[in-house]
Amino acid sequence: MEYSLAPVTDRGTWSPHTDPFATAALQQLPADLYRQNSIGFTANGARIYADIGAKLEYATPECVSYGDTVHAMLAGEQLVVAAVGKALQNSPELRNIQLLGRVVDKNGITWGHHENYLVRRRAFRALKYEYAPNPALRLAMLGHLASRTIFTGAGILVPNSSKPGGLIVPAQKIPHLTKEITVGTTSADKGLLNTRDEPHAKREKWARLHVTSGDYNISPWASWLKIGTTALVAYLAEVGYLGGEPADSLPPGDGLVIARAVGINPDQTFALADGSTSQAVDLQEKYCLAAQKFNTSYPDLLTEEDRLVIAHWQAAIDDWRRDRDSLQYRVDWITRQKVLENYIATRKPTDSDKIIEAEKAWDDLVVGSAVKLRHATKMPGYDEAAIERLKHQPPTGSRAELRGRLIRDYADRELAVDWGHVTITSTAGTRITIGLKNNPFQSQLTANQKQQLSWLGD
Repeated sequence: MEYSLAPVTDRGTWSPHTDPFATAALQQLPADLYRQNSIGFTANGARIYADIGAKLEYATPECVSYGDTVHAMLAGEQLVVAAVGKALQNSPELRNIQLLGRVVDKNGITWGHHENYLVRRRAFRALKYEYAPNPALRLAMLGHLASRTIFTGAGILVPNSSKPGGLIVPAQKIPHLTKEITVGTTSADKGLLNTRDEPHAKREKWARLHVTSGDYNISPWASWLKIGTTALVAYLAEVGYLGGEPADSLPPGDGLVIARAVGINPDQTFALADGSTSQAVDLQEKYCLAAQKFNTSYPDLLTEEDRLVIAHWQAAIDDWRRDRDSLQYRVDWITRQKVLENYIATRKPTDSDKIIEAEKAWDDLVVGSAVKLRHATKMPGYDEAAIERLKHQPPTGSRAELRGRLIRDYADRELAVDWGHVTITSTAGTRITIGLKNNPFQSQLTANQKQQLSWLGD
């Protein structure tokens, strides 16, 4: 997961102080975690740096479980919130800035909260090239990204509607997208599906499925379900189990239109490629049932956490059909609507600006009411101790574990670090590079790499 942090003024737009904000925040990170000469790569396996436009960006370490990914994301959030708090105390000109967990400002300008999934190169070719002979991954991902918003949307207030105080619609970012499929991520033409080909691993074998159209979730359950279901849909398409049937796919070119409609109206009816009609929940259930069938046929190919995601996925679908309000504290946009309704009922505000500010306060990562409700979100395995641990240590089971350990163990040397390598230079000028691209799951040094490190000598 990766997300950028843009300071927002009290007027709801990007702050003109973005550059000093990012610099000041980076200077407040723990010295044993963040080192300038590692280009933002940290000892907990993550990366934090000033990205395009000088926005502060935090990229979590590579994780092998959905729970670790969510905990690592929350660990990064806590690190950044603490650093920003110190920066604001020391910089009077920045004190009116808020840190909000949302991906769009009031002018419709969006920024990053990106998801990354490791897929095989052969499957990615079907995503990247429009006329690939087996476009399963492309078709499955378009359908999933267009419909998953009913469970994973963060929600945002649309004022001046027929509902008193305004209406919370499911999606923040998707209604502002302009293309179905794009390569770029920072231009005005942002897409529902991104085909950027930057694997950060051995290109001949691996690819990175880069999802840029999602929202930032306050609910850990929503983040966990979003990551888990998207990984499952990608895997089922990768092995040829999903995405090839018209009944499971959107008509060509309709993905963005349907996604934007669902992002505003979760009960929108649309046509599938076979001519039948569907709603978002119906398409989500098709994918969920495919995952259940796959698990029955090939149980050894899925993990226990995969099966837990499938169970929660089906439970959410059932709750959606039976009593949508029961998804409160799991689904962000539904919770946001309930909190806003309670605010209007108890406070009876007459000023629409107060309602807008109350809704925006939900996203405040420092003092927001939503952050305080995270313990109620029912994410399996949610663990404050795991979050605290991942603030200082990398997760286990991936190359992030090894990369983070090397950064910490050789903190007194000159380092050059990227996702796929760590180059260490000794005080005598000896330079060695530990490559991590071939195997993204390498968490320990090989015998050859241990020998290389012994050449440093000091």
